Amino acid sequence: MLEMHPKVFSRLTRRYLEHGIKALIPEKPGPKKGNRAPNRTPEEIEDLVVALACEFRFLGSIPLSKAIEELYGIKINDVTVWRILTRRKVRYTYKYEKIDKPKPILYCHDEPGIEV
Repeated sequence: MLEMHPKVFSRLTRRYLEHGIKALIPEKPGPKKGNRAPNRTPEEIEDLVVALACEFRFLGSIPLSKAIEELYGIKINDVTVWRILTRRKVRYTYKYEKIDKPKPILYCHDEPGIEV
């Protein structure tokens, strides 16, 4: 009737008897109620990464991680820099302003076939 395997149904019944109705409602994955991951980068370093990313908008995550190591002596992985900038919505999302690049100057000749 439920289109479940009998073993799955028996596990679900056991969880319901042990934990009540809470066992039937799925919970969201991830940290619960504001708990931070124990290995997450400290707030001070995240603020530093965001400040440098706003100052040097033309640098990507790899050059930013190298710049942080050169300027402040803090060794941070480029993937960590990318995750911080994505989490804070500074870059790599649809909501941040992209840098306007100058339009290329197009050259042309009077006669076709001549290369610049």
